[in-house]
Amino acid sequence: MVALAKNALHLGGKEPSAYLLVTTANDKFETKHQAANTYATKASPAYKNVGAGTNPDLQNGWQNCNFGFAGAGYYKDSQNIVHLKGCIFGPSGETMFRLPAAYRPSENLWFPIVCHGPIAGYMYIYSNGNVVPYCEGGGPNEQAIDGLSFRVGT
Repeated sequence: MVALAKNALHLGGKEPSAYLLVTTANDKFETKHQAANTYATKASPAYKNVGAGTNPDLQNGWQNCNFGFAGAGYYKDSQNIVHLKGCIFGPSGETMFRLPAAYRPSENLWFPIVCHGPIAGYMYIYSNGNVVPYCEGGGPNEQAIDGLSFRVGT
């Protein structure tokens, strides 16, 4: 059950099993109560940063933006969803990096993205693991890949 009452969002069975209170004066969410046996959270695995350790390297002139934004990375959660992150800069239409086998989709995927400009772009993630951004107009481009995610396996 999810219900909104008196600026509180109630989650779960009998109230107050858990709720969040919206503090409108400073627009913050505060956890006010949570029973010991409800909605335990599990920490997400750490991102694997592209180019670090045994992780794949950036290819074909792609590089991290390096001005206060996260570099390229990926992780797979407990639901077999791969999440990408990072701000990257490089040549449109060239493979950025190749995902390891356990992180690859079973079929080719296409995501709309916004490239620096702003101009329209696409992110292709191929079943062979190649991650290839393409921006209208070509040339070197800067893209954020934060929020791109897809399911792998069954």
